[in-house]
Amino acid sequence: MGMVVELAAERKRAVLPDNKLVYLQNRYSMPHNVNVQEPSGIAYWCRHFDTTAERLLAAVKKVGTNPAIVRLELRAR
Repeated sequence: MGMVVELAAERKRAVLPDNKLVYLQNRYSMPHNVNVQEPSGIAYWCRHFDTTAERLLAAVKKVGTNPAIVRLELRAR
């Protein structure tokens, strides 16, 4: 059983050429930053915060990409 867990953990990690370890996100994990560079990222965060794209982009422009701070900014409006 331990071998299966180790193999599953290995699939979620990727090593970059400069030996830095990066954990890959699966489709069910929440990203660490609000991504407004791709339409799918904007759609995800609009659903997550239950807001419009315009309000989301304005909040990110004002406070940055940290989801907790963006949430507070959207609640304040």
